[in-house]
Amino acid sequence: TSNVTGGVSARGFIWPVKGQIVSQFGETRNGVKNSGIYILPQPGQKVVAAKKGTVEAVTDADDGMRAIVIKHEGGVRTIYGCCCNPVVGEGSYVEQGQPIANANPGGTGKSQEVNFKIYVKDKPVNPMSYLP
Repeated sequence: TSNVTGGVSARGFIWPVKGQIVSQFGETRNGVKNSGIYILPQPGQKVVAAKKGTVEAVTDADDGMRAIVIKHEGGVRTIYGCCCNPVVGEGSYVEQGQPIANANPGGTGKSQEVNFKIYVKDKPVNPMSYLP
């Protein structure tokens, strides 16, 4: 595991939350190969857009997990999976660093981890090579 730092990467991305990386890209977790990274955020954080773009989808799952998909230029999409309350809607334009969701407070019994994925032309890439 490692801790997240600030700043903007050479590819123009920032971290969606600051915290501890608890699962890396490509690791098998709960029997499934991880196509992103899992970050355990520090308490009280909001999930922010890693890069400016348009909110393409906000999904709602039965288990409370939601996914927010942001489309960026160049065929790039970022996906933020978390037990969270989205504060953006489909079709919204978001700036880099703009809050897109409030992470659920602790004590809900749900995982607080944020599953962050980057897709380039519909193929998952290692977010670590895009983040600062």
